[in-house]
Amino acid sequence: MIVDDEKTHRSALIKMLYTFYPEDIFLEAEGGEQALEAMEILDYDIVITDIRMNGMSGLALLKEIHSRYENVASIILSGYREFSYAKEAIHYGASDYLLKPVDREEVKRCLDKVRADVISQHADRKIRIDMKSQLQETADVYLEHLMQRFVLDKNFDQKNRIRELLPIESEGYFFLCQVDSRGHGFSPREFRMALKQAVQRVSIYCFTQSENLFGVLVMQGHLGDKQWFEGIACSLTDIFPGFSFSFYLGEVHQNIYQESVEAYAEALCVWQYSFYDFGRYCNFRSICERIQGDIAETDTLLLPLTEKIKKNDIIAAFGLIKKYLTENCSLKYPEPKILCRAIMLLLFRVVKALEPMLVNDIHNEMDQMLTGVHEAKSIKNLQEVVYHFLLMIGKEVGFQRETRGDDVFEHCKEYLASNYADEITMEQMAEKYYFASAYFSTLFKSHFGKSFSVYLTEIRMQKAKELLLENKSPIRVKDIARRVGYKDSNYFIRAFKKFYGYTPEEYRRMAARD
Repeated sequence: MIVDDEKTHRSALIKMLYTFYPEDIFLEAEGGEQALEAMEILDYDIVITDIRMNGMSGLALLKEIHSRYENVASIILSGYREFSYAKEAIHYGASDYLLKPVDREEVKRCLDKVRADVISQHADRKIRIDMKSQLQETADVYLEHLMQRFVLDKNFDQKNRIRELLPIESEGYFFLCQVDSRGHGFSPREFRMALKQAVQRVSIYCFTQSENLFGVLVMQGHLGDKQWFEGIACSLTDIFPGFSFSFYLGEVHQNIYQESVEAYAEALCVWQYSFYDFGRYCNFRSICERIQGDIAETDTLLLPLTEKIKKNDIIAAFGLIKKYLTENCSLKYPEPKILCRAIMLLLFRVVKALEPMLVNDIHNEMDQMLTGVHEAKSIKNLQEVVYHFLLMIGKEVGFQRETRGDDVFEHCKEYLASNYADEITMEQMAEKYYFASAYFSTLFKSHFGKSFSVYLTEIRMQKAKELLLENKSPIRVKDIARRVGYKDSNYFIRAFKKFYGYTPEEYRRMAARD
């Protein structure tokens, strides 16, 4: 707040200060009495006041501020070079004494120092609040900031502040908890508090790494086992039903205070390599010898991949990439970002090679899909995006006349003809070819003219009829049911009668008479 009985002086100073600190809020008062009234309504951090004003003087105002508001910094403005003014101002807690007319650089120097002191005092006051009582949001954010710097920055210059706040010069480790909210909204702050409650017996502090990723510092000399983390997940599920949680652990370190960056980097590494679908619990020890694997060049893939697409053989084209992924990820795991980038660049080169054959301008769609490849969240997600990318390119080249590719359903037809005896569901087939279930069902019916279940039933019934008509040695109905994919022979008999109008035995007898 600027206090001066000269309007022009107040306005000029406020205008100057806005150029220095555009994010700050500046209010004004034309005298000491008005300033005190304003301070009863709003909290102020800094008061800049003239000494000589009509009514209450600046020194009198300073005296009142000093007695009522211990956390308000003050600066005196005066056109008089009198030591007595400065001495009295200092007695009442003034932070500095500026002479009129003010010098721009001097004002900046003075305010920089006072603002820094005020910010530091605010932070110190908020950190000292009892953590067991209601934490103020600003203090919480400040501690979050300290913790994030502490675990990520080796040269963090406020490590001592962490040691003052948390007793961490002993054994411990970090783990990361990733939240899958299944599309439900949630408050990261509320989740962090729930997570802290779930691990309160051993945890020192929980902090937010990103919107759905949370770090936890555990002060104990051994890693929590899978069962312990399953218990944490159960506790969290009670509060956040429908959510799922994954845990990624670093190694135990002898002195977390000294080794915070290394310890946290291990947990972060496990999270990054969870791209390879390790499950909902994984620790650094189990993967450390298999990470940072090299990847082979993709140059040799370019020509055969392009030729497969030209021949409308998308399944085979995808098989080439899937084989590449298997070969490069079976013994060691490459860094996920490097792997995704290699596949993205390969697909980009494929598109460039096929560009003269593209039917439409699909650059926007390609850019989106290539971005999806580069930002894939898991190896499975990478394969899904690659597969759909190949389908799109194949269609645009002009060979895939039916949406999403005739070759997919020809391959599906061959698969069902060979594997009808297995327990097969439409959802499994959709997943096999990287389609959403509902969309796969629609495309299947469009291609074959009947639903998936009807199509599979027809194959099974035809095969059952063939087995019933074998003359060498009659096969028991129970065995026929099993050989055509029915575990329950009674259910098979009902299905057969519904399809042909006769039970299997009735059909066999009729065929024998003929």
